[in-house]
Amino acid sequence: MSQFTPDLELAEALQQLAAARGGSRCWLLIDPLLRTPSEDAEWQGLAGELAARETPVRLEHRNIDPKAWPRLIALDLAHPRDADISRAAAAMAIRDWSPDSLRQGLGRRIGGWLFGATDSAALARHLAKAMLQVRPGGGRALLRLHDPAVLDQAWSLATSGQRAALLGPAELWVNVDRWTRLASYGSDGAPAGESRSGALLQFDAEQWSRIDVSGAINRAWRAVAEQAPAITADMLARAAACVRRGAAQGLQDPRDWEAMATRALTVHPEFDRHPRLAALLEAREPDVGFARLVMDLTDADWAAIARDCRQPRPAHQRVREEE
Repeated sequence: MSQFTPDLELAEALQQLAAARGGSRCWLLIDPLLRTPSEDAEWQGLAGELAARETPVRLEHRNIDPKAWPRLIALDLAHPRDADISRAAAAMAIRDWSPDSLRQGLGRRIGGWLFGATDSAALARHLAKAMLQVRPGGGRALLRLHDPAVLDQAWSLATSGQRAALLGPAELWVNVDRWTRLASYGSDGAPAGESRSGALLQFDAEQWSRIDVSGAINRAWRAVAEQAPAITADMLARAAACVRRGAAQGLQDPRDWEAMATRALTVHPEFDRHPRLAALLEAREPDVGFARLVMDLTDADWAAIARDCRQPRPAHQRVREEE
């Protein structure tokens, strides 16, 4: 019996997905910011071939070096050569989520596979507009949707219409998520053709505040990467809510957010609601950051807080918290 490695399993899943859609053509999105994928051992000797297939996503901003622009690589998964390139990309995506790679801050080179688009130039223009956002208060910001750790957070807070606008001319965006599973992002519930309507992706101020917090969540994920298999999507969402509560209580430094996110992922997503922590946060002086606030808590204290948080709360207490 043949043994399937994780990259082969992902490649096979992509092949099946393409077959189910009735089209084998797709666009592989890569990020050369920190490392050029073509220099990976998996793609040795393919630089020229990949360059011939690529379309740059032109993030035309004075602070963005064109060498760091994402690239779209045209693939037809029905062709063995293209299928091999895709499998190698899946292997890279898996390795980029490994604890060792995360600790070194090596970034994620594979932004995913986009299906349904017919014009690479149009898809590249769309992605550039979606990634270079104008914030509600003014000013442009780079939203790194080609990073799976950013796309999953942005997608989770987007409305159905925003999801359709994010996809643009594509019908489906697939990538390797933080659990090294194949994650699919398709326009759910949008009217037929809405994803191709040309609507611009735009987030409101409240959504941007959540996007800002998600950066701290992803930095914390890097710190706790060894524990990733035990962290669920629900825990991740609740950790983000914990950080937002801290921000609402005046903790505005991203370092505080990261420290809170790390505790939320390693202690309990609602550790801040524990009476001991709630009292500390309530009494906090404006110039006291989170690390200083909890500096006297020992490992034994944190273990006790975790145990208490895991205890079921009375129904009337849960009702008050949800109001």
